[in-house]
Amino acid sequence: MDTPAYVDAAASAVGLTIDPRHRSAVILHMQLAASMAARLQGVPLGPEDESANVFRPVGPDDLPGGAMAAGAPADATPAAGAQR
Repeated sequence: MDTPAYVDAAASAVGLTIDPRHRSAVILHMQLAASMAARLQGVPLGPEDESANVFRPVGPDDLPGGAMAAGAPADATPAAGAQR
């Protein structure tokens, strides 16, 4: 990858002006990020390494028997500082 050309093109694409005094450091950091990404891309992953497709939070009403199963009346006021 031509990192200096990439930095210039990416900055232009998002309307970012890179101060000439900082350009060499930006290029260095992009090269470092690219080398880290290359190492990560080289690690083989199996299906068990994938994240969950969908996260579905579980609330008290989702428990077997609903909120009443936990012993709290449906209109109970939460304790001070507790979130409902």
